[in-house]
Amino acid sequence: FLNHPNPFDPALGPTGFYFRSTHGEVPFGRIRIFTLAGRLIWQGSGSGEGGLVWNGRDAEGDEVANGVYIAQVEVNGQVTTQAGRTVKKTVSREAKLVVSR
Repeated sequence: FLNHPNPFDPALGPTGFYFRSTHGEVPFGRIRIFTLAGRLIWQGSGSGEGGLVWNGRDAEGDEVANGVYIAQVEVNGQVTTQAGRTVKKTVSREAKLVVSR
C-alpha cells in the first residue's frame, strides 16, 4: 500500500493510492484518511490494484490544512488454506500522508 505523490500539493493534482493482493485475485479496498487526532475526513473505495485518488478535500468538499494525515487501506479477499478451505480475510495497513502547499 502506498500513495503517490507524497507529499502532495492539491493545487497540482490529486494523490493516488495503490494496493494489490499477493494471492492473485483482484482486491476490493477502502481507503480512509484521518487527522492525527483520529478524525475521519475522507473515504473512498473500489476494486482493482490501485486507482483511487484523493484531491485533498474533506467529505464536505473543504480543503484540508497542510500537515500530516494517516491513510488507511482495508482490503477484503479470500485465502485458500492448506486444508483446501476458502476463508474470507480482511487486511488493513496504514501510512503517513503529507499535504503541503
